[in-house]
Amino acid sequence: MKHKLLKKTPPKRRFSLNFKISAVVTLCFLFFCVWLYQYKNASHNPYNLLADANFYFARERYFHAARYYVKAIRLGARDHYSYNNLAVSFANLANYAQARKYFRKATRAAPDESTFYYNFAMVYFGKARRYDNAQYYQNAANLLKQAITLSPRTQRYYVLIGVFLTHLNRQEDARYWYRRAVASGLSNAEFYNLIAASFVSEHNFEQALHYYRRVANILPSYALPHINIGDVHRRLGNLDQALAYYRRALSVDENSDMAYIRIGQMYDVRQQYYIAVNYYESAANLNPANAEAHFLAGVARYRQGFMEEAKEHLKRAAFLGMDEALSKLRALGVEI
Repeated sequence: MKHKLLKKTPPKRRFSLNFKISAVVTLCFLFFCVWLYQYKNASHNPYNLLADANFYFARERYFHAARYYVKAIRLGARDHYSYNNLAVSFANLANYAQARKYFRKATRAAPDESTFYYNFAMVYFGKARRYDNAQYYQNAANLLKQAITLSPRTQRYYVLIGVFLTHLNRQEDARYWYRRAVASGLSNAEFYNLIAASFVSEHNFEQALHYYRRVANILPSYALPHINIGDVHRRLGNLDQALAYYRRALSVDENSDMAYIRIGQMYDVRQQYYIAVNYYESAANLNPANAEAHFLAGVARYRQGFMEEAKEHLKRAAFLGMDEALSKLRALGVEI
């Protein structure tokens, strides 16, 4: 019998496990090198950095915006808008020294841009409110005067100068700038309201009432002018007249949560808490985001002895950011 010779097939070549591992590691390393190269090129491109900075700035993420603007400016993206946006970012981060530095650079790079002077003024205004420094108010007013020379029809510049001078107790000068605001197009109602507010700050309540009544005559269907008149009467001790004007405000605008609060406060003064709380809770129902309404309702409920309702209102006020609600709870001995 003849035997057939069987052909031996060569064994399949198989890669070892070590070879496979080394190949995968090598490929990963190559991909990492390519990514690192692209990342370094992108991170050293000032215009890519500027685009990232503008992205964060538009979304009001000022910390990241400032970081990318600084990098972009260091690499050569030195235009006046970058300086301005960086300064605004620092101002929102309460870093006023850096904000002033870059606003100066922005105004030097674009001396005809009135908005930069306005932004620069608002930095001084922020410092003035924080530190209660008269010189900062004066610096803000001076910068806005420069802005007016570049943009004389911008009403808010005139109004803000008046506000800054009011803080400096220069009421006559403030009213002069309010009148200039009217000449530039400010409505009479806004003008009378500003004049009245300046007289209130002087404790000249008779003149304040005169101008608030003018506002109410121009805008009879608005609640706020009547509320302002009521507030002045309240400061004069005319509680009945104050209540009458608050009720008038509510009659012209049934959705005015402020009118409900003011009426409630009038009953609070008379220690009629059971009536006051109804108005406070009506204000809170109309505007659930009104922390003051929840706070006052909580205090009134506490005085009535309704602890659970008081806790709920005070918790809501604290949640809405009213720190006084927490301190009031501690003072009243209520644990949350």
